[in-house]
Amino acid sequence: PPRDLIECQLLAIWQQVLGTDQIGIQDDFFAVGGHSLLAMRLISLIRQQFNLPLPVAVLFQQGTVTALAELIRQAESASLPAWSHCVPLQTQGEDVPIYILPGAIGSVLYLQPLAAALGSQQPIYALQTPGLQPGEETPDSVEAVAAYHLAAIRQQQPDGPYQILGHSSGGRVAFDLARQLEAAGESVALLGILDTSAPDPQQNWQDPQDDGSDTYQLWSLLQVFTELTGHATPYALAELHAQGDQAPAQVLSWSQHHQIVFTETDTTTTLQRWVQTYRATTQGHSRYQARAQLTCPIHLFRVSEKTYEPDATAAFSDDRPHWGWNMHTQAQVHEIHVPGTHVTMMARPQVQTLAEAIRAHLRHTS
Repeated sequence: PPRDLIECQLLAIWQQVLGTDQIGIQDDFFAVGGHSLLAMRLISLIRQQFNLPLPVAVLFQQGTVTALAELIRQAESASLPAWSHCVPLQTQGEDVPIYILPGAIGSVLYLQPLAAALGSQQPIYALQTPGLQPGEETPDSVEAVAAYHLAAIRQQQPDGPYQILGHSSGGRVAFDLARQLEAAGESVALLGILDTSAPDPQQNWQDPQDDGSDTYQLWSLLQVFTELTGHATPYALAELHAQGDQAPAQVLSWSQHHQIVFTETDTTTTLQRWVQTYRATTQGHSRYQARAQLTCPIHLFRVSEKTYEPDATAAFSDDRPHWGWNMHTQAQVHEIHVPGTHVTMMARPQVQTLAEAIRAHLRHTS
């Protein structure tokens, strides 16, 4: 049970977000049913309660009421540590760290199940896309995002070999990170591309429904939220278009009602930061051209389930060998098929198979 007012207040927030009172102050948030989108809501409520600018990723290091209460007590007499986009998900162990890049959603929180599945002795850092915090802007190209993260990685690990994973649009960022590292004379021991194809200047893989509008980006981001949480999509794209300027408020209200990401006091300004980060990331992804050939192998992890609508299949069909990545390395492309969809491959229970496949290739490279 809680031992002071701070722990009592935190435990009440834990119970509200998780919908249960069967929680103790030493229970880890993710171990008692918390997931990435609930974590965002949890931290938002804690920020309001204690008026502290806590980053969401603090839950990876202070994931219990006890640990977070101690951080809040310290903040009363000293400033909080500076926020970094290089987020430690797992710091135990002596192995070479793995750096993971998220997809277009930008947040690193949905990478937590993969970090947990990779084991408690594997150091893992995630690289959050700039743009989700107030005052930030998202770099407008894959090369710029990769260069931004490269500086943080080199600060954490000055010398190679490096191990990099990238999911979805983060796969192309991971490739360009490897390119920049090799150009600097460093070695890349593992480059893992998680379910994304190499660029193809001869093809346009754009979703036929993508009309370039903010409404489309809002709807597309909503699809990620719903697939991560298992909710049915509440609005068709046409319905959001019909809402006009009220569409963001509708999506925000639905998310707040289902306790996904946003709290009751969040405004459409917060949601718009997510939409603009998503837009910048997806547009950079579609413009990117991988002009270099790497010397390191590429490990391509592809899912077994597709979620695209039948009339969009042609736009997403890519029958190139190894999805085109064999054109961008002088070494071998290892193609590994894993269960799940593009989104659920990163969630339990499918992520366990993905982690096992990654560990197998880590043993091979070592």
